[in-house]
Formats: sequence, structure tokens, C-alpha cells
Amino acid sequence: MSDLYYRKKYSRKIIPPWLKNLLRNKKLFWSGLGFLLLAGVLTFSDKGLLERYHLQKQRDELKAEIARVRQDSLALQRQSADLDTSLFAIEKVAREKYGMVHEGETVYKEKK
Repeated sequence: MSDLYYRKKYSRKIIPPWLKNLLRNKKLFWSGLGFLLLAGVLTFSDKGLLERYHLQKQRDELKAEIARVRQDSLALQRQSADLDTSLFAIEKVAREKYGMVHEGETVYKEKK
């Protein structure tokens, strides 16, 4: 009856009971430690999961860059073909890129 009114003595346990049991069972302890080491090596080594993730991300970025460069190359090839065959395309490039004008034309520039 006196236990109801008085505090029980509290013993501070530094190591929780589940960890004590794990440490007592040597086979389970060593297999757990081996698993943690293996998981660490597979995750953080130079051929691990994180490195693989970074390499896949880099590969995807390079594929996107290749696709963009191919589109630019096709556009330049079309422009080159147009410049070989069309006088209108030649005149357009001469006017826009080099600022050329026909004799007697007046150029007006507007402020933006």
C-alpha cells in the first residue's frame, strides 16, 4: 500500500533493454553489423547507389543537351540550304545580320 503514495526508485538505464539483448546475441549482433557495413559500402562507395544516381542524372542532362544541339544543327542545315537556293533568304540575312540596304533606301531605327 505504501507504493501508491511514494515514488518508486527510478534506475537510470543507459542502454535500452532491446540493445542489451542484441549485444548478448552475438550471431545477431555480427550479422547486423555486417549488414550495416554492406549497406554503407553499397550506398556510399564509388560504385554505389548514390554515384549511380548522379551518373544517371548527368546522362539525362547530356541526352537533353544532345537533343537541343541536334535541333540547332537541323535549323542551321535548313538555313544553309535556303541560302544556297533562295535569293530572298540571302537578302534577309544581309539586311538583318549585317544591316545592308539597297541604294536610295532610308533606315529608320526605333527606340525600344
